[in-house]
Amino acid sequence: MAFMEDEDEGDDKLPEVKVAQKPPSAGGKVVAVGAVDDREATFVVFVAGLGIKYLNIADDLASTWTSAGGFSGSAASGKFGLYYHHDGSGPHAFVSFVDNPAKGWVCLKVPAVGESMSVEEAEVVETTSFGNSEVLAACRTTPGVSGLGAVVLTAGALRFLDLTNGTVVGKAAKILDKQQMSAGGAGMHWAIAGASERRVVVAHEAEYFIFEQDEGETSKIMLKSQGQFGLSGLGPVGSLAGAYALPVEDRVLLCWNGATPEAERVYGTAELNSGPAASSPSSSSSSFSIVSRIGIAANADETSDNHVRAEASSAKDWMVVGDYLVTCLPPVAGKVAPRISIVDARFGMSIACQALPLKATTAAVQFLVASKGGAVVVDTNGGCAPLRWTLPKFSLGLLVGARRNKVPLAVKGLVEVCEVLNGKRERHDADVQDALSGKRQKVTDDTMATLIAKRSWEPSHELVDLISDGKCWESAKRLLDLPDLGEDLSTRLLAASGEEASILCKVVKRASTPSLLQAALSDYIQPAALPALVEVLVDWMEAYRDFGNDAVQRAAPELPTQAEIVRFLSALADGCLTSLLRLEGDLLERVAEVLMTADQDRRSQETLYSTMFGLAKTREVLADIKLPQQVPAVEVKLVDF
Repeated sequence: MAFMEDEDEGDDKLPEVKVAQKPPSAGGKVVAVGAVDDREATFVVFVAGLGIKYLNIADDLASTWTSAGGFSGSAASGKFGLYYHHDGSGPHAFVSFVDNPAKGWVCLKVPAVGESMSVEEAEVVETTSFGNSEVLAACRTTPGVSGLGAVVLTAGALRFLDLTNGTVVGKAAKILDKQQMSAGGAGMHWAIAGASERRVVVAHEAEYFIFEQDEGETSKIMLKSQGQFGLSGLGPVGSLAGAYALPVEDRVLLCWNGATPEAERVYGTAELNSGPAASSPSSSSSSFSIVSRIGIAANADETSDNHVRAEASSAKDWMVVGDYLVTCLPPVAGKVAPRISIVDARFGMSIACQALPLKATTAAVQFLVASKGGAVVVDTNGGCAPLRWTLPKFSLGLLVGARRNKVPLAVKGLVEVCEVLNGKRERHDADVQDALSGKRQKVTDDTMATLIAKRSWEPSHELVDLISDGKCWESAKRLLDLPDLGEDLSTRLLAASGEEASILCKVVKRASTPSLLQAALSDYIQPAALPALVEVLVDWMEAYRDFGNDAVQRAAPELPTQAEIVRFLSALADGCLTSLLRLEGDLLERVAEVLMTADQDRRSQETLYSTMFGLAKTREVLADIKLPQQVPAVEVKLVDF
C-alpha cells in the first residue's frame, strides 16, 4: 500500500535513535561501563587487564577510545555499575566501582574527560573492605557536588560512600536484622536507586525503604520511610530485577522477572510514601501501577503484530533515562539481532525500536548503560554497540502529534475517500458512495482499518461520517481500539452501528471520562434507539446473574464486565434521563432488578472476603502459639466427706 504524505510534518519530533560506528577493539573484555554525567554521549569503561578508558560517541556517529589510566585489579559484574564523578573544576575525576569479589569498594583518580589522557597507572585513592559482607546491589545518588555511592550488603545494612575518596560516610543503616537475613533475606533479589542528591530507595521483593543523609549532620543516615508495594494488580511475578528513580521525587520504576522462565517481565512505577518512618513495614504502602508488559517485536519494526516473550534475567539490560524506559530485547531464534526499545516510563507507550549491530546468535545482552545523549550495549560475547539518540521531554501530545501523519493525499484505491477527508470532495459524491458500497465496500473497509490501526489517519468527525455511510465496522473497531479516541466520536460510532453488538461491546468496555460520556450520549443517542440499547445491556447483566462471571467470560470473553456495564448504565441514566423515563415499565423493572442483584452480590463478596481475611489472620496468630506436644496427665483423687 503506497501513499504520499503532506510535507508539513510539524515541529514535534519523537525520540530518534541512531546506531553509531562500531569502535575499534578496546583491547580486552569490557567488564563495566558508566555514564559521564556532564557529557552528552561519553562513557567511562573498565577493560579487563588494561584499566579505565573513555568511549566517546561523536555527533557524526564516530566512536573513539582514549586511555584514562591503567589498573591491574578487577571489577565485579557490570550490573553493579561504574561511577564517574567530577565536581566541575580541576583536571582530575574519580571513578568508583565494586571490587571483585564483591566485598569491597575501589576509588580511582584519573584525568577528567577533556584533559590530557594518561597511559600511566591510575591512582588508587581508597580501597574500602566490607569484611565478610558481600554487595547485593549498588547505585549512586543523583549527580551533584557531593557525589555519593550506596551499597546494600548481605549483613542487612546500607552503606553510603564518598565518590571523591572512596571512604564510607556515616554509620551503617540497618535494613534487616541478622535473623531476617539468615531466614532468607540475603537470598532475595535487592534493588537500589538514587532518588535525590542525598536520598536512596532500597527495595526487596514487595518491601521498600527510603534512606537519606542528614543535610546538617552528614554522618547521620536516617530511615525516612518504609512500606510495602501494593502488588495485587500485578498477578504472579518472579524475583525483583532492579529499580531506577524517575524525575518525579519519590517515584521509582521497578522491574520483576516473570513467574516462570517463559513469562514476560513486568515494569511498573510506584509513588512512595516519604512521610515519617513507619513502625512496621505493613503500616505504610505505596500506590503502584503497571507500566507495561513488554511485548517484543519479532523484527526491528515496533509496529509488528508478532511477539515473543522476554527472557527472565537479573542482568542490567534496562535503564531509565529521563522520561523513558530503555530496554534491550534479546535476539530471536538466532535470526533477528538484539534490539533496543524505548517506551514512555509513565504510560508504557512504545516510542522507538532500533536493531543493534550485534550478532543474532549472541546469547544475551550483558548490560546496558545509557545517558541523555546515547548508550552502550555490551553482550555476553564482549561485543559493544554504541548508540546516539535525542530524547525530548515526553508528553502524550508529543507522541500523538508526532506520530500522526497528515491525511494522505493519495492512497491506492482510496483517492476519493482521501479527498473527502482533505475537504476537496463532498461526502455524498457518487464516486465516494461507489467506494463505500457494493463490491468495493469490503476492500475500502479493510484498507481504512489498516491505516487507522497504524495511526496514518487522524480520528475526526469526517472519518466517522464515512465509516457510518459505508457501514465500515472493521474500521469502526480499529478506531475504538485507539485509547485517545474522544467520547463524542465513540458515541457517534455506537449510534450509527445500530444492531452491531461488537461495537456496543467495545464502547462499553472503553475507559472514559464520565461527564464527557454523559454529554456525548445525550447529544448523539436518539430516544428511539434507547429501548433496544437498554434491552441488550439488561440481557448481559441477567447472563452474569444466571450463569456467573467465570462462565460468561469463558463463553464470551469480549463481553464487558458487570462493573463496566453498570458504569455505562450510570452514564446513560445521567445523560438520557428524560428519555429513559418514557421506557416501558417492564423494562425499567428489569433494569432495577439486575442492578439490585448486582449490588447484593457485591456486598456478599465483600462480606465473604472480610470473613476469610479475618480467618486467615487468626490462623497466622494461632500458628505462632506453641502448644504442648502432649496432653498433660490429669490426677483424680476421691475425697471422703
